[in-house]
This record gives sequence, C-alpha cells and structure tokens, in this order.
Amino acid sequence: AEGDAMIRIGWDSLHGVPVSGISNIAIRHAEIVGMGQSSHSGGGTSNDGLAVYGATDVTLSSFRMHGIGRCPFFLSGQNIVIEHGWVESFYTGDTHAELASIWGFADTFGDVTFRDNLFTDIQSTGGIMWSTKENPSARLRIYGNTFYRPAGATWPAANGLIGGWTAEAFSNVTVYNNNFVNVDQASLSNAPQIHANNHAYDNLFYDSRAPDFSSYDSHDYNLFIRAGDAQAEPSGVAVENGADPFIDAAHFDFRLKAPTWAGLKMPPADDGKDPFGQQRGGDGNWDRGAFEYRQP
Repeated sequence: AEGDAMIRIGWDSLHGVPVSGISNIAIRHAEIVGMGQSSHSGGGTSNDGLAVYGATDVTLSSFRMHGIGRCPFFLSGQNIVIEHGWVESFYTGDTHAELASIWGFADTFGDVTFRDNLFTDIQSTGGIMWSTKENPSARLRIYGNTFYRPAGATWPAANGLIGGWTAEAFSNVTVYNNNFVNVDQASLSNAPQIHANNHAYDNLFYDSRAPDFSSYDSHDYNLFIRAGDAQAEPSGVAVENGADPFIDAAHFDFRLKAPTWAGLKMPPADDGKDPFGQQRGGDGNWDRGAFEYRQP
C-alpha cells in the first residue's frame, strides 16, 4: 500500500518509533514488486522495498526487486546482510531516494553488508549511501557485487554509486571484488566531506569512469579496462583499449573469459567464494572483480 514499505521490520506505526528487541529475521527466495511508480507527495509516502528500523541480524537473500517507489533499501539497524539479489528498477518521481539509504539512531545502528548482488538501476541521490554520524564504529562491507548500467539507461550522477551525503560522516567502508560496468559517473563517490578508514581493493572497472579514490584511505590491486589510468596504484592495472572481459554482459553473464592479473587475497572475514560459490584463489590466482575465473 502507498505509504508503506513492501517489507517493514521494527517500526511502531502508532507511535512513530522503532520497536526494540526485533532480531534474527531471514527473508529468502522472494520477489519484491512495487507499484512501478513513485507518488508525487515526497518523503515517506512512496513504497520502499525493505525498510529496517532498529532491528538486529536481518538477512535478505536470493531475491529480485523491481518497480519500487522510493528506496529499495531504507536501513537503520544492526548486522544487516543483503545478498544474492537483483535490484532491477526503482522510481523516484518527486521523492528523495537512493538505491540504499543507510543511516541510524545511535543505539540501533551497526554493521551492514552487501554481497553477491546485481544492481542495474541508480536514481535520484545515487546508489548505496552510508552515514556513520550516529555510530562512528559501524562498518559497511561491499563485495562480490556487479553494478551494471544497461545500454541506453540513464543514471543521474548525484552522489555516485557508493558514497554518502555531503555533510555526513562516511567511514569504515570496505569495497572489494566488485564489478563496475558501463558506469558513466563516480563509482566510488568523492561527495562526502567527512571520511575516514575506507578501503578499495580488487575491483574491476570496465568501460567506466575511474574513481579518484579521494574518500578512500587505501586502494590498490584494482583493474581498469577502458576506464582511465590506474590512479597511482602500485599494483593497479590499466588497459586502455582492452577487450570486454565478460562472457556476455548484455545478458547479465559477468563470468570472466580469462583470469585477471592477480589480486590481493582478502582476510577470511567471509567464506572467500564468488557469487556462484567458486572459491576465490583456488587455482592460486585471486581474480579481480566479482567473479573468480572458472576453467571451461
């Protein structure tokens, strides 16, 4: 219904406050379908996809989301995982929106992870927008994802694909082993004026505009194919006129045609597998980008 999120967790509608004690919620194998348009009233009168207020340990897995009327993800909780999904489309109209609006109340905001997803739409303010203003120790991890602008699609530039609001704190962000394909704006935004402890490794930028990494304290081992220079990275690789590295990007097959230059093996904070379950570095070469090369 208009005025609600498609899935809303941890909100007391009567009193307009988060509900304490909501935890351990998993939503799997779901298709989340919005109205296919946004209302023209602004603010929260449009339908978000997944809205989390104050809840802890929430997972959305193996999903498709399309036709959402404002933010596919409106998140203010702790230990939230968004994985193995496809955000196909969302609509903003006169509303303020982004792919993911992630912020928090001081006592109900913590770590968030986006892994192994496909994103094919960016609107309004931008992509995954993050603020640690209320909890300076909260962490955002983004890995194994593909951000793909289909041919002919228009993505407003605004605050970029991964970034934050200009005057908010953008901190503790780790972006690694992602694909940025046909992106005509800042993949890693330089919009936030306050930033610290952000890192970017092993990402693959193809036919895109390279980020300047000005909001990132460290970055290396990224691969730039038809995406500018290597941004002074000691182990970064730039291929000015390189061939398309993917099997069939136009039909969303982003598996690699061949291994990439060796990337940096990341700490074992997760299972170390790509979106199809292939062990990263299993052949001795940790590939750059979202997918590990598989021998035919």
